[in-house]
Amino acid sequence: GRKGVLVKAEFSLVPYEPRKGDVRCSVHSDTSEIQEAVDDNILKMQSIANVKWAQPFIDDVKLWEKKLAMINDVIAVWVTVQMKWQYLESIFKGSDDIANQLPKETAKFNDLDKKFVRIMNETAAGPNVDICCNATGRLEEFRYLEEKLEECQKELSNYLETKRYMFPRFYFISDDELLSILAASGAKSVQDHMLKMFDNSAHLIFKDGEDETICGVESQEGEVVIFDRPVATMGAPVEQWLQEVLEESRSTLRDVLKAGVYYYPRMGRLDWLKKYHGMVTLTGAKIWWTFEVEDAFNSLKKGKKSSMKDLSGKLTRQLIDLVGEMDKDIEKQYAKKVNTLIIVDVHGRDIVDRFVRDSVTDAREFDWESQLRFYWERDGDTCVIRQCTGRFNFGYEYMGLNGRLVITPLTDRCFMTLTQALSFYLGGAPGGPAGTGKTESVKDLAKALAIQCVVFNCGEGLDYKAMGTIFSGLSQTGSWGCFDEFNRIELPVLSVVSEQLRSIQSALKAGEEEFLFGDKVIRLVPTVGVFITMNPGYAGRVELPDNLKALFRPVVMVVPDMELIAENMLFSEGFTTARELAKKMVTLYQLAKGQLSKQHHYDWGLRALKAVLVMAGQLKRGAPELTEESVLMRALRDMNTPKFVAEDEPLFKGLIGDLFPGLDPTRAPQENLSKAATKVFKEKGFFVDARQVDKVVQLYETMQTRHTSMVVGPTGGGKSTVIDCLCKAQTDLGLPTKLYIINPKAQPTTALYGVMDPLSRSWTDGIFSNIFRAINRPNESGARERRYVVFDGDVDAKWVEDMNSVMDDNKLLTLPNGERIRLRPTSSLLFEVGDLQYASPATVSRVGMVFLDPVNLGWKPFMYAWKLKRPRDELDTLNELIEKYVEPLVNFMFDGIDGEVVTDPPKLVIPTNELNMVRQLTTMLHTVSPQKVALEPKALQCVFLFCCVWSFGSLIATAEGRVRFDAFLKKVSGWNLQDVGENFLTRFVGSGSLPERKTLYDYFFDLEENRWKPWHILVQPFERPPGAKFGSLLVSTVDTERNMWLLNKIVLNRTPVMLVGESGTAKTVTIQAYLKQLKQRSLEADTAADEDVHLEEMLLELNFSSRTTSLDAQRAMEDNIEKRTNTVLGPPAKKRLLVFVDDINMPRVDLYGTQQPIAFLKLLVEHHSWYDRKDLLFKNVRDTQFVAAMAPPGGGRNALDPRFVSLFTIFNILFPSDESINTIYGQILRDAYKTMATELGDLPSQLTSMTLSLYQQLFAALPATPTKFHYIFNLRDLSRVYEGLCRATPEMFPDTKSIVRLWLNEISHVFMDRMADSSDKEFVALLARKEITRHFPDAAEFALAEPLLFGDFGDFEPDSDVERLNIYEDFGAEFTRARSLVEMMLEEINTPTKKMDLVMFDMALDHLLRITRVLSLPRGNCLLIGVGGSGKQSLTKLAAAMYRMGVFEIVLSRNYNEDAFREDLKRLYARVGVQKEKVVFLFTDSHVKEEGFLEVINNMLTSGMVPALFTEEEKEPLYSSVAAEVEADGLAPSKDNKWTAFVARCRDNLHVVLSMSPSGNILRTRCRNFPSLINNTTIDWFQKWPSQALEAVGNRMLQEEEVSEDLKRAIASHAVYVHLTADELSMRFLGEMKRHNYVTPKNFLGFLANYSRLLITRREEIDDLVNKFAIGLEKLDRAQEDVKVLQEELAEKEVILEEKQEVNERMTKEIKEQKERNEKRKAEALLMEESLNVQSAEIEKESAEAQEVLDLAMPALEEAMEAVKHINPKSITELKSFAKPPASVVAVVRMVCVVKGVPATWDSGKIMMGQNDFIRSLIDIDSLAPTLNQGKINEIN
Repeated sequence: GRKGVLVKAEFSLVPYEPRKGDVRCSVHSDTSEIQEAVDDNILKMQSIANVKWAQPFIDDVKLWEKKLAMINDVIAVWVTVQMKWQYLESIFKGSDDIANQLPKETAKFNDLDKKFVRIMNETAAGPNVDICCNATGRLEEFRYLEEKLEECQKELSNYLETKRYMFPRFYFISDDELLSILAASGAKSVQDHMLKMFDNSAHLIFKDGEDETICGVESQEGEVVIFDRPVATMGAPVEQWLQEVLEESRSTLRDVLKAGVYYYPRMGRLDWLKKYHGMVTLTGAKIWWTFEVEDAFNSLKKGKKSSMKDLSGKLTRQLIDLVGEMDKDIEKQYAKKVNTLIIVDVHGRDIVDRFVRDSVTDAREFDWESQLRFYWERDGDTCVIRQCTGRFNFGYEYMGLNGRLVITPLTDRCFMTLTQALSFYLGGAPGGPAGTGKTESVKDLAKALAIQCVVFNCGEGLDYKAMGTIFSGLSQTGSWGCFDEFNRIELPVLSVVSEQLRSIQSALKAGEEEFLFGDKVIRLVPTVGVFITMNPGYAGRVELPDNLKALFRPVVMVVPDMELIAENMLFSEGFTTARELAKKMVTLYQLAKGQLSKQHHYDWGLRALKAVLVMAGQLKRGAPELTEESVLMRALRDMNTPKFVAEDEPLFKGLIGDLFPGLDPTRAPQENLSKAATKVFKEKGFFVDARQVDKVVQLYETMQTRHTSMVVGPTGGGKSTVIDCLCKAQTDLGLPTKLYIINPKAQPTTALYGVMDPLSRSWTDGIFSNIFRAINRPNESGARERRYVVFDGDVDAKWVEDMNSVMDDNKLLTLPNGERIRLRPTSSLLFEVGDLQYASPATVSRVGMVFLDPVNLGWKPFMYAWKLKRPRDELDTLNELIEKYVEPLVNFMFDGIDGEVVTDPPKLVIPTNELNMVRQLTTMLHTVSPQKVALEPKALQCVFLFCCVWSFGSLIATAEGRVRFDAFLKKVSGWNLQDVGENFLTRFVGSGSLPERKTLYDYFFDLEENRWKPWHILVQPFERPPGAKFGSLLVSTVDTERNMWLLNKIVLNRTPVMLVGESGTAKTVTIQAYLKQLKQRSLEADTAADEDVHLEEMLLELNFSSRTTSLDAQRAMEDNIEKRTNTVLGPPAKKRLLVFVDDINMPRVDLYGTQQPIAFLKLLVEHHSWYDRKDLLFKNVRDTQFVAAMAPPGGGRNALDPRFVSLFTIFNILFPSDESINTIYGQILRDAYKTMATELGDLPSQLTSMTLSLYQQLFAALPATPTKFHYIFNLRDLSRVYEGLCRATPEMFPDTKSIVRLWLNEISHVFMDRMADSSDKEFVALLARKEITRHFPDAAEFALAEPLLFGDFGDFEPDSDVERLNIYEDFGAEFTRARSLVEMMLEEINTPTKKMDLVMFDMALDHLLRITRVLSLPRGNCLLIGVGGSGKQSLTKLAAAMYRMGVFEIVLSRNYNEDAFREDLKRLYARVGVQKEKVVFLFTDSHVKEEGFLEVINNMLTSGMVPALFTEEEKEPLYSSVAAEVEADGLAPSKDNKWTAFVARCRDNLHVVLSMSPSGNILRTRCRNFPSLINNTTIDWFQKWPSQALEAVGNRMLQEEEVSEDLKRAIASHAVYVHLTADELSMRFLGEMKRHNYVTPKNFLGFLANYSRLLITRREEIDDLVNKFAIGLEKLDRAQEDVKVLQEELAEKEVILEEKQEVNERMTKEIKEQKERNEKRKAEALLMEESLNVQSAEIEKESAEAQEVLDLAMPALEEAMEAVKHINPKSITELKSFAKPPASVVAVVRMVCVVKGVPATWDSGKIMMGQNDFIRSLIDIDSLAPTLNQGKINEIN
């Protein structure tokens, strides 16, 4: 049938028509039904698969399970892809603009678009769900589309930058919001985002019936501005028409303001007020007020003395008119206008009154200059504002009916500083405590100047890029930016910000219109202003750097003038006696602040005052018949009462009664709500407590005046109940209310608000940001729906401050990605918190408070409600019992009241409250007594008593306290006590009498037989199952049976349970044994016929340590549950997950006292839900239950959140009694020794009493101290002793003395090996000696012989293949046998390539045997503590090799981190779990690169596995590796069973050996943070090496040296002497100088190695010297021989020399003669030279004379040349025509002829002059040409 349904299921598709007439394809309309059906069927299939009768067609079932899972996955991705596609489709296809500007991206999208449309068309053709989803490759195809569409979206963001440049207000919205605007086809899409871009233009108004033309804007309050010229949007890009809308709204407002100013004096003021817009009336009134004041100054000048007084009177009359209006029934908008105008008018009147009082008479006086003055300037035809030297143009940003602040002298001063700062192009920085009006003042000044002011809440998420974007937007829009709590930004960001600001300010000073900002040139609108507000010295604030401070003018805002503000606000709400009322109100707040108790959640500041004033105004309009005093008193009382702790309520009533005597008005009736709340309480089966109903009403009223409220109070006050009840009551009254619960501390802050990746700039959304966005989307259905986000968890400065801007009047959430989400009026924030210890005043002042004091509620309502659920017949008896027992028990447990006597109350193991104890009582009653059938009174009374013991008495910390409690309870009962002895079963009947012996803790009431029975009858005799490991043995004792019985009752009741007890009280073992038993039972129940009753139990064990985070816990759980539906998770079908959290209080506490994993678990245990870290959905987690164990706080363990503790049923586990311990260990030993020799007698009990006695003395004498932090002794140590004792075999330990010696050996290994100094060691040895001599004097000598050397490798044979039997034996009281065995093994282990060079001195041998002892025990782990070089690692490696175990170590590299460590561990687990190799994991302190590694080790030691190490895929091969074993054990082959088997195998094959150094505090801290390092290991403390060891090692190290034996020994002993002396000096150094110097064996080895090295170098040096001398001598010999040879050569050469001398003399003579000849020639040459010189002088003289003549002639020549140039051709022609030229002309012509070389006659001259180029030729004649020879010159002359 199911198959049929699924085969036929089809998708419902609708056509997708994004633009009219353009159907793209069909798309899914709603897949939720199909998804639900699939989810439902998956669950059914899973349950079918687990049933026996389904086995024949299991393959079909599996196939369908697979198919369904695929359908589920595909639909999930499909829906995401469809959303992304629709989103991008509207952008790329809907806007040609985008397609044109992004051709590449559009092409990419078009490809994806085709693919998607194809799939959708195929789906439309065949919409069958199964076929569509299981098509091959469908899932991969969608995943590919999802990834690629995501990429397209990224590329879009660059394009957005260009749009922002066009309309810069887009900078104030995030990318997603901008895209949704650009993508939408119609202009109406902008509506949702208007408020983010405009100050108060909430909606655009479109022309009737059109979506295209915008004819105006509307404010949030509903005021409308109709444009003069409508703006057409058709066909224009959105950024263009938005810019037009902005400009048009400004110009329209300018025109309206101008008209308003004109008509002000021409109309009645109230009519004028009704006619014009709120913003116009405020500004118009200010302009006229300025004019009237200046007019009065002028009249004063002219001598009219009373002009200022007259003006004051006029202003007062105007005010009275306005206040009168407030009392009438006027419509809301008009009331708002009047209210705001009153505030402004009062300020105006006060100023004029001050002028009259201080006789200010001149408009030029500073008192007037310093006011904010408004003028209408005729020149510019616009409004301007002046203050001091500043002049500002009115901005015409539409402000709607935004209220205005009351202006006090402080505000005036602030405004003046800010306007001055702006005139000097600086920023403004108001600073001061919370609630002094810093941000509001900046916003108010912006409203006055009509400039948009954008508020940003600064937090850690803002980086310099985000800030740059904001500044860029501000510069280009000219808006003001107000950065709230600026000093929460991190320092590195601030230094960049100062640069960014400096560039803006420089550009403003230079008057530039564009400037370079970062790497872009952007526009600069000169009205831009940057303001920062700061809170001093709160948590999480930084000091600003100086270079940043210089850019701002500081304004200190300390104490606002409360009285003035209160008076003005009351006045504006229509209170006529405002001044007296304000005085009373402020006095009340001052008194309350001084006289009431100091609570973190009290705030008596400005914000609290304002909330009351707003409420008073509402009440006044709601109840006009009351006097003003009554109204105000009622507001003060109703607004403050909710937050008081019980003791302050009467005090406040007294204060308010003194100030308003005789008044006690009734509360504003909220009848409907009270009735609804009462009904809800009844429906839920609660006791209707009038106070709680009142708290619901108070919460409602608080939420009416504040949009953020906190419900505060210790656990047990009913916080959650009140919130739930309010929501349910509102829903019943027709106002549906949804809650979104978040535990803010269950994840890091980044996961709450989202985080911007600093590199890729990609945004990861947060849990809260996701919810906040969703609840502030407009409600589609238009239904009235309230949405509350409840922060259920600790409040601290870190996370809550990021919401300050949401909590105050800005109502804006600013996210690091630039998104700004406004809180809608229908949404609110609620905090549910224990206390506000860590909240800053900035937070407290912003919220409404409702305090729920558990004192008021008490336990009675709870008990009453519970009682009603019991059978009717029990009620009378129950009432009597509650009366008789509960009240006295509460008084006894909390106040120590015992009848008439008052003593200290019993000490509790962890703090709790009355309600928790009573709740535990009801839980116990519920689990112990039958539900349906009433018990008869006597039996009920016995059961009630029993439950009192295990509720009120369960947390008592000491045995002595329990005895006191028992006596008290018996006394209260008044029953007679019977001593029954052992024969109780026959004589003792339960009714009316109680057992006298022992306490009620030792009995339980058996309902079937109606009698008390002692627990010990449940104890089972112990029998060790064959092959059972020692660690898994649990001996049945009174304690274990009792604890398991209690556990069982609570677990089956499905209630969370916690065991508290000191370390080693068997909490973990008991719980593990119980859970194992439970699992076994659930399996047996499952095979029974009754199928639905029992879910099979799955177990998950978590071990918390100081490093555990909530993510670790969530991962570990996610690993064990699966998705049932989209929002429901749970273990596989028909299973229930039991989570056992061990050491639940170990996680470290953050700065603000929260343990993150606990916050996470609180949400999970209380609401059965968590937030998925990936898709951020709130997932319901079903069928899980928690069992926890912890040791009391202290020593690294922390106190748990009381609100978390209250969810659990808690039992304190005391240390087992001596009797129990005797039973446990006696039985184990008896069982182990039953095969031993008979004459041993009662050896087991003797050994047990010896062990116990020794243990108790040790425990008392050697407590843990900071230096001996590992002296933590508990039952685990006793178990280790007995584990060793149980290894005895009859062959090796045939008699008593050998067993006593074994006992001593085990004692010394467990207790002595860990002792850090020899005196402690001696002390333990002495105790052991005493015990042996006392109990076994005969065996003492044999047993005490030293040394104690035991091991299980005595049957080792070299080169033998026989399997060793590993029988534990005594190697005798000397080292010889053990040493020879080890040395033989060492020889076998050493190979030529890998050699262990170890000296087996006595101490090393001793330590080796300690390590082999641990490695030979199943699951043995050890912690070796010793200074470097003690041999810890070498001995471990040797021990591992002796047992043929592998050694696993991590290899650190530079980037080695926790992920790499986890990868290494996977390899380790593959070796031990899959390859079944036995491995020692050696981990040293040098391996701890991150402390997180130890968290992992901690888990390995406790549970044997690292949580969430393997993914589900990685587990598959691990499952198959153990499948055969699981089947062999007869278990079902479920994953759960296989995993358990795999972990068990890993634990059996793995030994963890930790090697740590004790120096410094690190080890102590680690052991405190990770308790398993001590609890789950055997500790071996390596003492200093004794001299014998040092000498043995020294001799071995010097063995190879070529030195005589005597010398070797002397050197070795000297080295030992030096080492020991250094050690002694270090001790002195520590004693005298208090400074450590560690002398370790490593130093000794280094010393000897250095010696060997030095020996070699010195020998080398001496060899070098010898070599040098030998070579020198050799060279000298060679030189002597060379000299002989040279002498012979010399004699031969002397003969040749003489011959050469003769030749030489001859040559000298010839040279001399030649020289004389040369001298003679030289004299002749000199004479010749002289005569030449004389000639040269004459030539020079002639040359000079010629030059002179030339110089004279030259001017004439130049003149002639010039003249020639100017000859006119006409003149030449004229000259030619002369018949009879004058003589001078003829002379000239002839001269020219001579020069030109033609006959010198007139005729030839005429011919010459007739030539064309005559003039040219004259110019070209070279004046000095050689043609002018002497003859020609003569001729010319």
